Amino acid sequence: MQTMMSPDAWVEIPEGEFQAGITDEQQEMIWRLFREKVGYSARSVQERTAMDAVLDKLRQGGQHTYDDDKLFGHVIPTFHHVPARYVRLKRFYIARFPFIDTQYELLQQGKSPDQVPAVWEEPETATIDSQGQHLHYYRRCAAYITGMKPLIQICEQYNFRFPTSEEWEKAARGTDGRIYPWGNEWDERRGFFYYGQKYLKHCAGGKAPVDAYPNGVSPYGVWNMAGGLPELVTVPPAPYLRSEGELRGQELWIETKGCYPKNSSYETAWTDHILARRGIGDYVTFRPVMDEWPKQQWQGVNVT
Repeated sequence: MQTMMSPDAWVEIPEGEFQAGITDEQQEMIWRLFREKVGYSARSVQERTAMDAVLDKLRQGGQHTYDDDKLFGHVIPTFHHVPARYVRLKRFYIARFPFIDTQYELLQQGKSPDQVPAVWEEPETATIDSQGQHLHYYRRCAAYITGMKPLIQICEQYNFRFPTSEEWEKAARGTDGRIYPWGNEWDERRGFFYYGQKYLKHCAGGKAPVDAYPNGVSPYGVWNMAGGLPELVTVPPAPYLRSEGELRGQELWIETKGCYPKNSSYETAWTDHILARRGIGDYVTFRPVMDEWPKQQWQGVNVT
Protein backbone atom coordinates (compact mmCIF):
# COMPACT_ATOMS: atom_id res chain seq x y z
CA MET A 1 0.00 0.00 0.00
CA GLN A 2 1.26 3.49 -0.85
CA THR A 3 0.87 6.05 1.91
CA MET A 4 0.82 9.81 2.44
CA MET A 5 4.63 9.64 2.60
CA SER A 6 5.12 7.88 -0.73
CA PRO A 7 7.21 10.07 -3.09
CA ASP A 8 4.34 10.18 -5.59
CA ALA A 9 2.19 11.91 -2.97
CA TRP A 10 4.54 14.93 -2.93
CA VAL A 11 5.88 17.37 -5.48
CA GLU A 12 9.31 18.99 -5.33
CA ILE A 13 9.16 22.71 -6.15
CA PRO A 14 12.72 23.67 -7.10
CA GLU A 15 14.51 26.76 -5.87
CA GLY A 16 14.18 29.78 -8.11
CA GLU A 17 12.15 32.81 -9.14
CA PHE A 18 8.56 32.96 -10.27
CA GLN A 19 6.16 35.71 -11.25
CA ALA A 20 3.66 36.35 -8.47
CA GLY A 21 0.66 38.63 -8.68
CA ILE A 22 -1.16 40.02 -11.70
CA THR A 23 0.37 42.24 -14.38
CA ASP A 24 -1.30 45.46 -15.51
CA GLU A 25 -2.03 43.80 -18.86
CA GLN A 26 -3.72 40.85 -17.16
CA GLN A 27 -5.76 43.20 -15.00
CA GLU A 28 -6.98 45.09 -18.06
CA MET A 29 -7.81 41.81 -19.81
CA ILE A 30 -9.90 40.82 -16.79
CA TRP A 31 -11.86 44.08 -16.84
CA ARG A 32 -12.33 43.87 -20.62
CA LEU A 33 -13.76 40.36 -20.34
CA PHE A 34 -15.99 41.50 -17.50
CA ARG A 35 -17.44 44.30 -19.65
CA GLU A 36 -18.15 41.78 -22.38
CA LYS A 37 -19.91 39.45 -19.94
CA VAL A 38 -22.25 42.20 -18.69
CA GLY A 39 -23.13 43.46 -22.18
CA TYR A 40 -21.35 46.80 -21.84
CA SER A 41 -21.41 47.63 -25.58
CA ALA A 42 -25.21 47.22 -25.77
CA ARG A 43 -25.89 49.59 -22.86
CA SER A 44 -26.90 53.24 -23.16
CA VAL A 45 -24.30 56.01 -23.05
CA GLN A 46 -25.49 56.94 -19.57
CA GLU A 47 -25.10 53.34 -18.32
CA ARG A 48 -21.67 52.95 -19.91
CA THR A 49 -20.52 56.18 -18.27
CA ALA A 50 -21.75 54.94 -14.87
CA MET A 51 -20.08 51.56 -15.43
CA ASP A 52 -16.78 53.21 -16.34
CA ALA A 53 -16.88 55.21 -13.10
CA VAL A 54 -17.43 52.04 -11.06
CA LEU A 55 -14.64 50.17 -12.85
CA ASP A 56 -12.23 53.06 -12.32
CA LYS A 57 -13.07 52.96 -8.61
CA LEU A 58 -12.49 49.21 -8.47
CA ARG A 59 -9.18 49.57 -10.35
CA GLN A 60 -8.02 51.89 -7.58
CA GLY A 61 -8.89 49.30 -4.93
CA GLY A 62 -12.22 50.81 -3.92
CA GLN A 63 -15.26 48.86 -2.70
CA HIS A 64 -18.44 48.49 -4.73
CA THR A 65 -21.79 49.64 -3.31
CA TYR A 66 -25.28 48.19 -3.54
CA ASP A 67 -26.08 50.66 -6.34
CA ASP A 68 -22.98 49.50 -8.22
CA ASP A 69 -24.15 45.90 -7.83
CA LYS A 70 -27.58 46.76 -9.25
CA LEU A 71 -25.98 48.48 -12.25
CA PHE A 72 -24.01 45.34 -13.09
CA GLY A 73 -26.75 42.86 -12.21
CA HIS A 74 -25.11 41.78 -8.94
CA VAL A 75 -22.19 40.09 -10.73
CA ILE A 76 -19.31 42.46 -9.94
CA PRO A 77 -16.26 40.22 -9.53
CA THR A 78 -14.47 39.99 -6.19
CA PHE A 79 -11.11 40.31 -7.95
CA HIS A 80 -8.37 42.28 -6.19
CA HIS A 81 -5.31 43.43 -8.13
CA VAL A 82 -2.09 42.18 -6.52
CA PRO A 83 0.73 43.81 -8.53
CA ALA A 84 3.07 41.48 -10.41
CA ARG A 85 6.54 40.97 -8.95
CA TYR A 86 9.31 38.39 -9.10
CA VAL A 87 9.87 36.32 -5.97
CA ARG A 88 12.70 33.89 -5.29
CA LEU A 89 11.89 30.87 -3.09
CA LYS A 90 13.98 28.06 -1.68
CA ARG A 91 13.18 24.47 -2.64
CA PHE A 92 10.23 22.94 -0.80
CA TYR A 93 7.98 19.89 -1.01
CA ILE A 94 4.21 20.25 -1.22
CA ALA A 95 1.49 17.59 -1.03
CA ARG A 96 0.15 16.69 -4.45
CA PHE A 97 -3.39 16.69 -2.97
CA PRO A 98 -4.90 18.42 0.08
CA PHE A 99 -5.77 16.28 3.09
CA ILE A 100 -8.82 14.19 2.27
CA ASP A 101 -11.50 13.26 4.82
CA THR A 102 -10.19 9.83 5.75
CA GLN A 103 -6.55 10.96 5.96
CA TYR A 104 -7.41 13.80 8.30
CA GLU A 105 -9.53 11.53 10.49
CA LEU A 106 -6.74 8.93 10.77
CA LEU A 107 -4.12 11.56 11.59
CA GLN A 108 -6.36 12.97 14.32
CA GLN A 109 -6.70 9.43 15.69
CA GLY A 110 -2.92 9.20 16.06
CA LYS A 111 -1.95 7.31 12.91
CA SER A 112 1.38 8.46 11.46
CA PRO A 113 1.52 9.65 7.81
CA ASP A 114 3.41 6.52 6.76
CA GLN A 115 0.44 4.47 8.03
CA VAL A 116 -2.22 6.56 6.27
CA PRO A 117 -3.19 5.51 2.71
CA ALA A 118 -2.38 7.76 -0.24
CA VAL A 119 -5.29 9.50 -1.97
CA TRP A 120 -5.38 7.01 -4.86
CA GLU A 121 -5.59 4.09 -2.40
CA GLU A 122 -9.03 5.27 -1.32
CA PRO A 123 -11.75 3.16 -2.98
CA GLU A 124 -14.48 4.68 -5.12
CA THR A 125 -18.05 3.62 -4.43
CA ALA A 126 -21.32 4.29 -6.23
CA THR A 127 -24.84 5.08 -5.10
CA ILE A 128 -28.29 5.67 -6.58
CA ASP A 129 -30.04 9.00 -6.16
CA SER A 130 -33.69 9.44 -5.17
CA GLN A 131 -34.79 9.55 -8.83
CA GLY A 132 -33.09 6.24 -9.59
CA GLN A 133 -30.22 7.84 -11.50
CA HIS A 134 -26.78 6.35 -11.07
CA LEU A 135 -24.31 8.79 -9.54
CA HIS A 136 -20.71 8.19 -8.55
CA TYR A 137 -19.81 8.97 -4.97
CA TYR A 138 -16.11 9.42 -4.31
CA ARG A 139 -14.47 9.18 -0.93
CA ARG A 140 -11.48 11.20 -2.16
CA CYS A 141 -12.85 14.54 -0.98
CA ALA A 142 -10.88 17.38 0.60
CA ALA A 143 -11.25 17.48 4.38
CA TYR A 144 -13.10 20.37 5.99
CA ILE A 145 -10.76 21.93 8.57
CA THR A 146 -12.92 23.19 11.42
CA GLY A 147 -10.28 24.06 14.04
CA MET A 148 -6.64 25.11 14.01
CA LYS A 149 -5.46 23.29 17.13
CA PRO A 150 -5.57 19.69 15.78
CA LEU A 151 -3.97 20.82 12.53
CA ILE A 152 -1.13 22.57 14.38
CA GLN A 153 -0.59 19.43 16.48
CA ILE A 154 -0.36 17.26 13.34
CA CYS A 155 2.18 19.65 11.83
CA GLU A 156 4.25 19.74 15.03
CA GLN A 157 4.29 15.98 15.35
CA TYR A 158 5.20 15.08 11.77
CA ASN A 159 7.38 18.02 10.70
CA PHE A 160 4.81 19.45 8.32
CA ARG A 161 4.08 23.15 8.02
CA PHE A 162 1.67 25.50 6.29
CA PRO A 163 2.65 26.71 2.82
CA THR A 164 3.33 30.42 2.60
CA SER A 165 1.07 32.37 0.29
CA GLU A 166 3.90 32.71 -2.24
CA GLU A 167 4.84 29.01 -2.08
CA TRP A 168 1.24 28.04 -2.70
CA GLU A 169 1.02 30.44 -5.62
CA LYS A 170 4.21 29.13 -7.25
CA ALA A 171 3.02 25.52 -6.90
CA ALA A 172 -0.30 26.51 -8.50
CA ARG A 173 0.85 28.81 -11.29
CA GLY A 174 4.39 27.74 -12.15
CA THR A 175 6.92 30.39 -13.11
CA ASP A 176 5.44 32.11 -16.16
CA GLY A 177 2.71 34.23 -14.53
CA ARG A 178 -0.28 32.34 -15.93
CA ILE A 179 -3.58 33.24 -14.29
CA TYR A 180 -4.87 29.68 -13.79
CA PRO A 181 -2.95 26.42 -13.25
CA TRP A 182 -3.62 25.42 -16.88
CA GLY A 183 -2.97 28.79 -18.58
CA ASN A 184 -4.66 32.16 -19.15
CA GLU A 185 -7.99 31.08 -20.64
CA TRP A 186 -10.91 30.33 -18.31
CA ASP A 187 -12.32 26.79 -18.66
CA GLU A 188 -14.95 25.60 -16.18
CA ARG A 189 -14.40 21.97 -17.22
CA ARG A 190 -11.12 21.97 -15.27
CA GLY A 191 -12.48 21.98 -11.71
CA PHE A 192 -15.45 22.38 -9.34
CA PHE A 193 -15.97 26.15 -9.26
CA TYR A 194 -19.62 26.83 -8.37
CA TYR A 195 -22.82 25.04 -7.41
CA GLY A 196 -25.01 24.06 -10.34
CA GLN A 197 -22.01 23.84 -12.64
CA LYS A 198 -22.10 21.72 -15.78
CA TYR A 199 -19.55 18.92 -16.17
CA LEU A 200 -19.46 18.48 -12.39
CA LYS A 201 -18.37 15.05 -11.16
CA HIS A 202 -20.87 14.30 -8.41
CA CYS A 203 -19.93 13.80 -4.80
CA ALA A 204 -22.00 13.79 -1.62
CA GLY A 205 -22.36 17.10 0.20
CA GLY A 206 -21.45 19.18 -2.84
CA LYS A 207 -17.79 18.16 -2.66
CA ALA A 208 -15.96 16.99 -5.76
CA PRO A 209 -13.11 14.44 -5.51
CA VAL A 210 -9.63 15.95 -5.35
CA ASP A 211 -8.45 13.80 -8.28
CA ALA A 212 -11.46 14.37 -10.54
CA TYR A 213 -9.98 16.95 -12.91
CA PRO A 214 -6.64 15.91 -14.44
CA ASN A 215 -6.83 18.73 -17.00
CA GLY A 216 -6.76 21.28 -14.16
CA VAL A 217 -3.40 20.17 -12.72
CA SER A 218 -0.72 22.82 -12.20
CA PRO A 219 2.52 23.00 -14.23
CA TYR A 220 4.31 21.16 -11.41
CA GLY A 221 1.72 18.39 -11.23
CA VAL A 222 -0.14 19.66 -8.14
CA TRP A 223 -3.88 18.86 -8.19
CA ASN A 224 -7.02 20.75 -7.19
CA MET A 225 -5.53 24.23 -6.74
CA ALA A 226 -8.39 25.98 -8.55
CA GLY A 227 -11.89 24.95 -7.52
CA GLY A 228 -12.95 22.94 -4.49
CA LEU A 229 -12.26 24.15 -0.98
CA PRO A 230 -10.04 27.17 -0.23
CA GLU A 231 -6.67 26.23 1.30
CA LEU A 232 -4.89 27.63 4.35
CA VAL A 233 -1.64 29.56 3.84
CA THR A 234 0.55 31.73 6.06
CA VAL A 235 1.17 35.42 5.44
CA PRO A 236 3.07 38.23 7.22
CA PRO A 237 1.21 39.80 10.16
CA ALA A 238 -1.37 42.38 9.10
CA PRO A 239 -3.79 44.67 11.01
CA TYR A 240 -6.87 42.87 9.68
CA LEU A 241 -5.62 39.43 10.82
CA ARG A 242 -5.38 37.68 14.14
CA SER A 243 -2.80 35.08 15.10
CA GLU A 244 -4.18 31.53 14.91
CA GLY A 245 -1.60 30.04 17.30
CA GLU A 246 2.04 28.99 17.14
CA LEU A 247 3.89 26.35 15.14
CA ARG A 248 7.41 25.55 16.39
CA GLY A 249 7.55 28.87 18.21
CA GLN A 250 6.41 30.98 15.26
CA GLU A 251 3.07 32.78 15.25
CA LEU A 252 0.64 31.76 12.50
CA TRP A 253 -1.06 34.50 10.50
CA ILE A 254 -3.47 32.73 8.20
CA GLU A 255 -5.35 33.51 5.01
CA THR A 256 -6.88 31.24 2.40
CA LYS A 257 -6.20 30.77 -1.29
CA GLY A 258 -9.15 29.96 -3.53
CA CYS A 259 -12.90 30.34 -3.34
CA TYR A 260 -15.54 28.01 -1.89
CA PRO A 261 -17.87 27.00 -4.77
CA LYS A 262 -20.93 27.90 -2.69
CA ASN A 263 -19.74 31.52 -2.71
CA SER A 264 -19.26 31.62 -6.47
CA SER A 265 -21.50 31.46 -9.54
CA TYR A 266 -21.51 31.01 -13.30
CA GLU A 267 -21.17 34.77 -13.78
CA THR A 268 -18.26 35.30 -11.37
CA ALA A 269 -16.36 32.00 -11.15
CA TRP A 270 -13.82 33.03 -13.76
CA THR A 271 -12.56 35.82 -11.46
CA ASP A 272 -13.36 34.21 -8.10
CA HIS A 273 -10.72 31.58 -8.84
CA ILE A 274 -7.90 33.81 -10.04
CA LEU A 275 -4.99 32.44 -8.07
CA ALA A 276 -3.13 35.60 -7.12
CA ARG A 277 -5.78 36.91 -4.76
CA ARG A 278 -6.93 35.97 -1.28
CA GLY A 279 -9.79 33.51 -1.23
CA ILE A 280 -13.15 33.67 0.53
CA GLY A 281 -15.40 31.18 2.27
CA ASP A 282 -16.01 29.68 5.69
CA TYR A 283 -14.97 26.13 4.76
CA VAL A 284 -11.28 25.46 4.19
CA THR A 285 -8.83 22.61 3.75
CA PHE A 286 -5.08 22.13 4.13
CA ARG A 287 -2.15 21.02 1.97
CA PRO A 288 1.06 20.36 3.99
CA VAL A 289 4.58 21.41 3.05
CA MET A 290 8.01 20.08 4.05
CA ASP A 291 11.38 21.82 3.77
CA GLU A 292 13.30 18.56 3.35
CA TRP A 293 12.24 15.16 2.06
CA PRO A 294 12.70 12.79 5.05
CA LYS A 295 13.58 9.58 3.19
CA GLN A 296 15.09 10.32 -0.21
CA GLN A 297 15.55 13.03 -2.80
CA TRP A 298 14.51 12.90 -6.43
CA GLN A 299 15.30 14.92 -9.53
CA GLY A 300 12.39 17.33 -9.42
CA VAL A 301 10.09 18.11 -12.30
CA ASN A 302 10.13 19.75 -15.71
CA VAL A 303 7.80 22.75 -15.92
CA THR A 304 6.08 23.16 -19.27
